[in-house]
Amino acid sequence: MKTPARSTLPSWLSEMSGGNARTELTVSEFFPLDFPAFCRVFNPARATGVARRWTEVAGTAATITGRRQWQDVAMQPGPSELPRVDPIMGGIDLEVATALASILGEHTKTPDSVYFLAWEGYADLNDAYRGSGTILSPYGRQMHVRHGSLADVGPVAAARGTDMPLWWIPEDGSWAVGNDIYARSVYVGGSAECIDDIIQQPVLESIRVSASDQVVAEDY
Repeated sequence: MKTPARSTLPSWLSEMSGGNARTELTVSEFFPLDFPAFCRVFNPARATGVARRWTEVAGTAATITGRRQWQDVAMQPGPSELPRVDPIMGGIDLEVATALASILGEHTKTPDSVYFLAWEGYADLNDAYRGSGTILSPYGRQMHVRHGSLADVGPVAAARGTDMPLWWIPEDGSWAVGNDIYARSVYVGGSAECIDDIIQQPVLESIRVSASDQVVAEDY
């Protein structure tokens, strides 16, 4: 992976602002490009290597929707034998990221040219990101930009420990992955076929959302 010069960034990326000071954005406003379909993909809760879906933890006490926050799930009684371990915040779980990369690679002409964005404010941000230039993302966040390939998903592209950054966008703009800095899930915008493939991937816990849905302000 490398640090791209700002002058080489696509205009829709270098000029991304997403409404800046606005406190609430719809899913379509959140992304720098227009997409016909969207979904939300959830990070699992993990304990001793075992992944627990949000639906598992909630049991029958709460329905998982596009607006659901983790705190709504964790406060439910759920099955007593399940551990109460929170999903990672501010990154994408490695197993989720690997499954997403496998799907997204089939829906872009530039799988070897992908931009990864990570917020400058994380105390444990990996040095490779901290040394790169920044752009302004939705809600006015300063984001470090790295350039690489979907094949880098994993330790090479990790932003914090082994966690992948919340923002990925290929050079051809065929899809985008993103969420705000404290997220425990990510939104994906892309073609209808791309979103269908994500929804149908059994490794991923995901749900369709509409362009007019508000981006969930996740737990702090």
